[in-house]
Amino acid sequence: MKNMIKTKYAVSLVAVLMSFSGSAKADLVFTLDYHFGEVPSTGYLVATFSQQGANVVELEMDASNLGSEEFVDGNAGWYFNFAPGLGLLAGDFAYDSGASFRTLDVGEDGQKADGDGWYDFVFDYYAHELGGSSSANGTSVYTITHLGLTIDDFDFLSEPGGDQGTYLSAAHVESTGTDQEGSDWLGATIPAPGAVVLGAMGLGLVGWLKRRVA
Repeated sequence: MKNMIKTKYAVSLVAVLMSFSGSAKADLVFTLDYHFGEVPSTGYLVATFSQQGANVVELEMDASNLGSEEFVDGNAGWYFNFAPGLGLLAGDFAYDSGASFRTLDVGEDGQKADGDGWYDFVFDYYAHELGGSSSANGTSVYTITHLGLTIDDFDFLSEPGGDQGTYLSAAHVESTGTDQEGSDWLGATIPAPGAVVLGAMGLGLVGWLKRRVA
């Protein structure tokens, strides 16, 4: 009888873990809330990578949480990484909605963010195009297509190239400070919990299972 109880709870455990694994892999979220610029921004940025199907990933860049006058810089914009050797090309990016980039530079370890390393691609925007409430848009959404592409291909740190550390994503924000004459750098140090949360939940459920059937 005890073996039957173990089996029942084991099946339940697997079902719960599977249900959470789907949602945990749905999005890869970077919150850029680490400030390492001269005049700190009053807000933060959020980048969300969503799997849209085989080979297709949607990237939403959300700047709506910046201060009302703050915006993503047009000359040293929003930086990201991708898997080494992926060979992502500019032609793989298609505009969806919100702010459209002024320029997009793509090249493995070819984009230098001031003080914090080398990235693989960077979006540059016009002044006040992507930012707080006074900007034209609070978000910018693009679809990225590449053979075998998944959200995991963007979960990489920048290559070292300065004294400010490495980040999963970084961005330069203008018009910071009380006089709106300053600027700030924002970085993302870790992704949203995802698999970490799933793993912790799994360990907790396994512990509970062991106690329950003992």
